[in-house]
Amino acid sequence: MIDISEGVNLFNDWRFFEAHDYFEDIWLDYCGEARMFFQGLIQISVGYFHLINNNFRGSYNQLSKGSTKLQNYSPAYFQVDVEQLIKEFEPFIEKLEKKISGMEVEINTDTIPRLKYKTNKAK
Repeated sequence: MIDISEGVNLFNDWRFFEAHDYFEDIWLDYCGEARMFFQGLIQISVGYFHLINNNFRGSYNQLSKGSTKLQNYSPAYFQVDVEQLIKEFEPFIEKLEKKISGMEVEINTDTIPRLKYKTNKAK
């Protein structure tokens, strides 16, 4: 199993574009069932990059796509606690959906989730 801690650290430091690049490099070279996992990480990284730059539609689109892909890897994959991650970013998706439909919704970027490790049941 490859070490993805650098990408996790970039994501957790809010360096979402760099996290996207890191996970994309792995995704391009990876074969097998993990490809969609890395694509999901790419999409949520881009989604949060869009969010902190007030591109709410782009954020919604990428987080939604990433969520769909990552659900296939719950509860954990590459030791990332996917189950918890999804629980933490689903509220962002719901708020973004309301915001892009024209509703007044406050989106608190201070609560952007971090990628956490889960040691049991992980691949």
